[in-house]
Amino acid sequence: MGLLLDIRYALRLLAKSPKFTLLVSFILVGSLSISLLAFNYVNTITAKAINIPDGETVTTLKIKGGQRGAGLWMADFQNLIAETEFSQLVQEFATSRSMDAWYSSPTAKGSQSLNGFAVGSQFFDFARSAPVLGRYIHAQDLEKGASDVVVLSYKTWQTVFGGDPAVIGQTITLNKMPHEVIGVAPLGFRFPSWAQVWLADKSLLQQVQKETLRTDLYLRLKPTVTGVQYETFVAAFLNERFSRRLSEIDREQFSEITAALISLPEQNTDGMAWLMHFMNLVALMILSMACINTGNLLLARAMERRKETAIRAALGARQWRIFRQLVCEGTLIILIGSVLATLLAGFLIDFVNTMMHSAFGDKLPFWWQWQMDAQTLCAGLFFLVFTLVFACILPALKATRLDLNDVLRDGTRGALGKKAARNGRILVMMQIGLITTLMLVGGLTTHIITNTKEIVNELALDNLYRSQFSLAEFYHNDHDKIRSVLAATVQKTQADPSWLLFQLRQRLGNVKIQVDAKEEQVDVSFISGQMDNLGYPIIKGRDIALNDDQSSQQVAVVSQSFAKQYFIDEDAALGQFIEVGDEFAKRYQIIGVVTNKGQNSQGLFAPADQFHEVYLSFWQLSNEQLETVFDTLFVNKAELTAAIDAFYDLLYQIDPQLPLPEVFDYNENSNVALRSLTKISEVILAVGSFALVLALIGIYGMTANQVSLGCHEIGLRRAIGAKDTAIIRLFMSKNAKPVFWGMGSALVIYIALSWVINTISNDLIDGSMFIMAGLVTSITLLSVIALAVYLPCKKAVMQEPAQSLRVD
Repeated sequence: MGLLLDIRYALRLLAKSPKFTLLVSFILVGSLSISLLAFNYVNTITAKAINIPDGETVTTLKIKGGQRGAGLWMADFQNLIAETEFSQLVQEFATSRSMDAWYSSPTAKGSQSLNGFAVGSQFFDFARSAPVLGRYIHAQDLEKGASDVVVLSYKTWQTVFGGDPAVIGQTITLNKMPHEVIGVAPLGFRFPSWAQVWLADKSLLQQVQKETLRTDLYLRLKPTVTGVQYETFVAAFLNERFSRRLSEIDREQFSEITAALISLPEQNTDGMAWLMHFMNLVALMILSMACINTGNLLLARAMERRKETAIRAALGARQWRIFRQLVCEGTLIILIGSVLATLLAGFLIDFVNTMMHSAFGDKLPFWWQWQMDAQTLCAGLFFLVFTLVFACILPALKATRLDLNDVLRDGTRGALGKKAARNGRILVMMQIGLITTLMLVGGLTTHIITNTKEIVNELALDNLYRSQFSLAEFYHNDHDKIRSVLAATVQKTQADPSWLLFQLRQRLGNVKIQVDAKEEQVDVSFISGQMDNLGYPIIKGRDIALNDDQSSQQVAVVSQSFAKQYFIDEDAALGQFIEVGDEFAKRYQIIGVVTNKGQNSQGLFAPADQFHEVYLSFWQLSNEQLETVFDTLFVNKAELTAAIDAFYDLLYQIDPQLPLPEVFDYNENSNVALRSLTKISEVILAVGSFALVLALIGIYGMTANQVSLGCHEIGLRRAIGAKDTAIIRLFMSKNAKPVFWGMGSALVIYIALSWVINTISNDLIDGSMFIMAGLVTSITLLSVIALAVYLPCKKAVMQEPAQSLRVD
């Protein structure tokens, strides 16, 4: 009965103070909804299990180390599964290779890019999936000579083929080759990530000897096997195979291979963990500010009724009853705010889901569906308890521990002692420190994102595409035939004005070279020429040409930074020799100097003038090197789909039986990165704006509370003739110390972060912008904080001294 009376009393108090109720509700709804949204966003990306049966048991390999990039080559995979220990450790496995599948519609012009995966016959059984139409890929579909087949995702079946059941058994054209449609996967199934079509991977049953194809391996271990056992087995296997087939120059670059089992969510967020943790940290900071503000407002409200509380206590009311009454009021408003925040968060989560799928289309993993789920509701319950403790229970305990005699005797002065005033200043300092840190780091992040977008835009080349393939298996290691086919292809593109670029390349990576007995590690690549068309013009000398073949002098083109470091200038470098290869046995003559590469092997922010590049003639590749994978970079005047068709037509004209490789759109990859960075900037701006409003409300409320508790002092000073401006300066100076410490600590963090980021970026991000961003943010915050402190002081001195001195 007593609890019901307390609830009714709390409801009447809230109804009598609508402004207070709305203010606290705004703080709670905003902060809790942002916290829930951030948790849901991060949890969906990093921890949400893939929505297939037993999806939580699916793992994949993350391989580090080795040489020329870590990964699992098809030749290594075939030998790996043949090991006896593999079958002892692994319960079941599946493989896939990501590829672009270009669909040529009989009724539409050009081709449509579909996210394709080449898979084995056990793939769909591993994913516990059954087709809604037709069948899945069987073992006989992988055999040499079998017709090419394709399985459609449900969405592809609906959007591209109109949901026509008669599509089963029809022949469609993918990558210029006929494929029979044999099945349709169920709605929502796009394993392993964003598949739109699945093709039979015939390379699984072919004996591949060279590093020509990479594959992803998915597996479920046997119940008695630990991840460490499998990781140790794979690492030992790969280290033995890699070290056995490495040349001397490769062995110098070789680092020990390590293998780690990770989940699919971990695979898709590799390298993004820091961003996810940063978003959660920002949300926690905002929630902390909301708790400080709400707790302070409820405490101030309790202090306004301290005389009533003291009288009730003097008449025999127990402290527990008073505490329960205060908690009821705080709990009611927090519960109301939490319910509204959950509803708002649900709306925002749906909006984010729509926005992300609209911005990134079919490039998102299929389990990235943002929706209000059980995990988010559990997080909401945790946030509710967190808020109740720090914004309701603790302030209520403080409010009920007043010295009743002092309150009844001295009113305001009895409620405010040195300890209470110090606690108030600490809260102000925490609030200022949090908002300053948040705004500075947010400004810094936005600045970095803006600079990164500019760098990515500078590196982007319109209509640039990349294809990766090998001809060794197709031509049975006939090296002369491979060279003639590639040379004919390049000659044909050079004679056709529609081809702005057609460059063959094979990157060796960071390789030791020798110049005048000086050793240097540089980024070495074999290229077929056309550096000007790629955006890196020749400064001195000439480019690599078709006649720079094995019968002529071995030649090299070096970067401008390399020429300046070793030969004073570009002119002096021409005609000089560098030594590359096993024990520096091969001498290459420098025939040209090219401008420094905008993005080198050291990363996006690596300074172009400090890390050097050397380009060797692709036509002087050794027979062994020619048998491995190489890249093709091409630019065609035509639009996307027509350019892909032109590339496939070009290969078809060279040899109708030539295997058509996968094609990747450089522009699309850049656009996805830019869209991601833009969305992050927008989120930071929106969250930062709300956090600033939240902080100003809190600082104003806490300052107003302290001024209110000091109104007796203000009345005395005014009564004895003190000027209003002097009183305002006095009270503002009292808040100067917490402002100084709060902003000072945040600035220290900002300076440290700026120094670290500036060092990592090798000064590519203008250091003066760090200073400018810090100054603008600090001055803006200081001005707004000063206004938030000034207004309650100004309001207090407007009261008549008699009113301020009246015992409340």
